[in-house]
Amino acid sequence: LSPVCLGSLRRAASINAEYMGIMVVINSSVRQAATTFMRTVIAARDVIMLYFTIVLVGAAMGTVLFIHRVNTNQIENSFDTFIRSMITSFVFVSTGENYTDVVYSAFRETPFYILYFLVLTLFGMFFVIAMVTGFFERGFTGMQKEQLKKKKLFDRTGMIAAFVLLDVDQSKKSLKKGVH
Repeated sequence: LSPVCLGSLRRAASINAEYMGIMVVINSSVRQAATTFMRTVIAARDVIMLYFTIVLVGAAMGTVLFIHRVNTNQIENSFDTFIRSMITSFVFVSTGENYTDVVYSAFRETPFYILYFLVLTLFGMFFVIAMVTGFFERGFTGMQKEQLKKKKLFDRTGMIAAFVLLDVDQSKKSLKKGVH
């Protein structure tokens, strides 16, 4: 790329980053969603710590059980080092995307390894992830209820203001005609 193109790309990137920051500050709904997200993270800190503890313990057990046994020829989905084991356990508990690569390779090694994955799946995927999701669902549902409450108040205030404007001569005749 030419220097002119690189300069314009840098300016566009900086403008885009500034725009995103300004959008969070100026747009009230984005600001409210970000605030709700942070409040929910703080409220769910115990469950999130439990989640990372399960990943950490799962990685340590995976390293001990499967070092140099499962997927030794792969960089991903491997338990050869503790860091690789943490990444593999994190992906397994979070998404289950590497289920076939990891579980079937371990099962071919020894069928008893299925117990490790059963416990990790039950506690990680079905118990803790559901709790974290529940915290976020509750937080954002509360935000929606609060927005609906504010909207109803705004609508009612607007209706009252409209009726006051209709009664221009202060006789309240127009209010009596319109309200039965």
